[in-house]
Amino acid sequence: MDFKGDAGSCVCVRVSSYNNPRYLGIIGYGEKETIDSAAAVAAAAAAAIKERPKARSIGLFKGTASKTTTTPQVERLTLFTIDKERTQKALEAALRVASGVHIARQLVNAPANYCTTVTLAKAAEAIAKEGGLECRILNKEEIEELGMGCYLAVAKGSMYPPLFIHLIYRSKDCPPAAAAAAAPAAAAAAPAAAGAPTTAATAAAAAAGAAGGGGGDREEGDQSSDPSYNSGSPGGTTAAATPSAAAAAAAAGAAGGGEKKIKKIALIGKGLTFDSGGYNVKRAETSIEMMKFDMSGAAAVLGAAAAVAAAAPIGCIEVHFLAAAAENMISQSAYRPGDIIQSSNGITIEVGNTDAEGRLTLADTLVYAEETLHADIIIDIATLTGACIVALGDTYAGLFSPDDQLAQQILQWYTL
Repeated sequence: MDFKGDAGSCVCVRVSSYNNPRYLGIIGYGEKETIDSAAAVAAAAAAAIKERPKARSIGLFKGTASKTTTTPQVERLTLFTIDKERTQKALEAALRVASGVHIARQLVNAPANYCTTVTLAKAAEAIAKEGGLECRILNKEEIEELGMGCYLAVAKGSMYPPLFIHLIYRSKDCPPAAAAAAAPAAAAAAPAAAGAPTTAATAAAAAAGAAGGGGGDREEGDQSSDPSYNSGSPGGTTAAATPSAAAAAAAAGAAGGGEKKIKKIALIGKGLTFDSGGYNVKRAETSIEMMKFDMSGAAAVLGAAAAVAAAAPIGCIEVHFLAAAAENMISQSAYRPGDIIQSSNGITIEVGNTDAEGRLTLADTLVYAEETLHADIIIDIATLTGACIVALGDTYAGLFSPDDQLAQQILQWYTL
């Protein structure tokens, strides 16, 4: 170990001693007390304090929900610091993100007979209740009213119902004058202004990126077996008594009006709780047994919702968390290759391959985010194709965007 104690340098040492700290963090202070030296030490300490607990918490995660015996978890982490208040704030920020990651991983690790569409909906309701988010779970009849023919076609073959998950975080900074009564999901949102601080966007994107689960769909804990889940009305409470007016349509970008401007961000997660491929059934070499991971996008979005709710980011902001939960199965009622279906914006689609189900469920969800919510920024997270793993391996995620500036922002947010 070549540690010289230069200002701002740091090293983590494993200590082999019983009943004492197992790891010791050492930060170099430099040769003498100078302003620059103190600043370098403070920067290194802040970075270490913020990132280490998050990395440790995520690294210590173990998916033991289905195991007969469980491994004991670390119960306490002790930090010695000269600035208790600052350290506590950094720890709280790190653990908010780590908690969201844990939620996502618990859902992703669950087998498909545990994590059904009903399970995802109940998890969303629990997150909303805990974090004070608005929650609406749309059942099959309500989805039909929205004309989501692509989404419904994919779900036709499963015994579990399609359930459309919509969580909403509304910042307290949104002015009461800009608030309006909550509109039905099927109604068009009223126009208003766009543009706001990106602090909430940063929190949402960073949390969603960190929470993303593993596994890739090779497309061309509740054991409920009740397929009749029906919520229909908001299942959670929100800190804001009334919602704010809708932001301008994504295509327009911005519109004037209002003392404060509201920005809408939509995070969309692919929510296929299991993907058999349908009648274009997956082959053994495509790892069909791993297709419980096809809801990783939805799990990441739900984890992000929990993290954002806990962080309560500032700015006149709305963050919408969306997932079209479904299962792509084979049965007498399943959709077939060659079927013609209609999306919620009226476009007809001929099904060439039933294993291309992800883009169908996402299509209707994207239409909802753009035409009903009028979101300014739309980010979808999906295990859409195994070709991404072929190209990039299992370490990196692929990012595609028609907006280079937004793409750069997302890359910056991800490193926070």
